[in-house]
Amino acid sequence: MAGAVRRFAIERPVIFWSFVIGSIGPAMVWTVPSIRRNYFGFKGYPELPITYP
Repeated sequence: MAGAVRRFAIERPVIFWSFVIGSIGPAMVWTVPSIRRNYFGFKGYPELPITYP
C-alpha cells in the first residue's frame, strides 16, 4: 500500500496533494474552533443588531 501511494505521489503529484489537502479539511472543522477558543482566547462574534437603531 505504501509503495502504491509513493508511486502515485511521484507520478501524479497534483492529484495526490489535492487529495491530501482535501482530506485534511473535514478534520479541521472539529479541531480549529477548539484551538481558537483554548489557545487564542476567541470569545465569539457579537450579535448582529436586528432592529434599526
